[in-house]
Amino acid sequence: MLKHCCGAITPIVGDLVDMGITMLHPLDERAGNDQVALKKQYPNLTVVGGIDCDAPLTTYTPQEMEEYVKGILATHAPGGRYICATSNSVHSSANPENFKAMQEAVHKWGQYKPDGTLTWQ
Repeated sequence: MLKHCCGAITPIVGDLVDMGITMLHPLDERAGNDQVALKKQYPNLTVVGGIDCDAPLTTYTPQEMEEYVKGILATHAPGGRYICATSNSVHSSANPENFKAMQEAVHKWGQYKPDGTLTWQ
């Protein structure tokens, strides 16, 4: 079961998991949620998000966006249970080219091997 919940929700994640939530979006890191730590603490929880919907999508070049996404994948994806997505909605000030670069980077760098590691690591 997927739950979308904005804000600093780390203190209640355990309760959400106990209620049967298996996926959380966005677990916004700018709100103080540590996605990598929560993945380790709750091994059956799938984390959705990680891509800051502010500066990367609005001001980065497409090349910077690819490197940013690759870095997020390197820290968040190992072990599986991670779906790369924006930290909230894709708002009107997002650069469409950056959103496209984000999606292309996920397809290029976000493929898993059977052991849960990324194909390029």
